[in-house]
Amino acid sequence: MSARGRIAAARRCRLPRGQRGIALLVAILLVALGTIIAAAIAYENAMTARRGAATFAFDESLLIAQGAEALAAYGLREVARDDPKTTHPNQPWAKPLGPLEVVPGVMLEASLEDLSGRFNLNSLVKEDGTVDPDALAAFVHLLQWLELRRSPTAPRTVSTWGRTQLISRLTHT
Repeated sequence: MSARGRIAAARRCRLPRGQRGIALLVAILLVALGTIIAAAIAYENAMTARRGAATFAFDESLLIAQGAEALAAYGLREVARDDPKTTHPNQPWAKPLGPLEVVPGVMLEASLEDLSGRFNLNSLVKEDGTVDPDALAAFVHLLQWLELRRSPTAPRTVSTWGRTQLISRLTHT
């Protein structure tokens, strides 16, 4: 086929002028759709990687916390084995631990505190809402021992816990 024949055939295959704009619009839409799909896939992959990293960090911190608890339990067992009758804050279990680098970039600091000498205000009221007389007597004794019985802050402290029925008993006895 001659060059003239090819040019003539190309002219016959050309799209009409109005259809060339539609073909260009369809091509642009296909590129935009492909871009949106690629961006969605990339975003989903990034979120999956972040979820995996967060899960790993959570698991790692949970294991470190469990290790610290096991270390504390071991220390308390050792103290109880050496002197089963006495536990006091001068024993090794009360000394702070750390900071230790347990994993590169992760530091552990731990300490134990004896909470047996603290008074639980929640124990003043039983489950049924009535006042526990033994706990109230212990609380009043504690306030008297600390010389807080007549202090205006003692009823306010109890009232912050929502124990209004106790305030009247504390202030009238």
